Amino acid sequence: MSMESASDRIEISTDKKRAVLLILILIGANLILLALGRTMAIALAALSAIAVIYVLVTAFKKNYGLVIDNNGITDNVSKIGLIQWSDIEDIKIIKLKGLSQEDSPPRLAIYVRNPKDYLYSNRGRGSLSQSEAESLYDKYGTPILINYALLKHKGVELQEILLRELERRFPTSHVS
Repeated sequence: MSMESASDRIEISTDKKRAVLLILILIGANLILLALGRTMAIALAALSAIAVIYVLVTAFKKNYGLVIDNNGITDNVSKIGLIQWSDIEDIKIIKLKGLSQEDSPPRLAIYVRNPKDYLYSNRGRGSLSQSEAESLYDKYGTPILINYALLKHKGVELQEILLRELERRFPTSHVS
């Protein structure tokens, strides 16, 4: 049982309005793709339907997207789970490589002292396969990339909250 006060715990909710908008866009795209009737369009529509289900499950679960407490950051969006303060070296916003700047969804990259612990454990990989986690590590230097599109706090604001809490809760870290 945790003895921390409510002020020591920060809960970042999912943004349900954004989730509904994303679902409506995906459903519209599905309808257009299905109307085209081509094999590739049908396959894309099926993938888009899977994305709708994922967004529904992620955004409308009763738990919070991110929980920040004395133990660390618990990521319920990417399904990584707990990332302990003592593991974290830095937190940055990055754009995914290989995509045009306009299409590149930014991610919150959490650099950890022991990335291989996250690469080779199911808990640390979240919903990623081992090869996907290894690819992220090779490209970005960390297997932990959080998509904050469905969170109430975004980008720099979220990064500032996490860096402030890292410094407050684990002041010996080497954050740049």
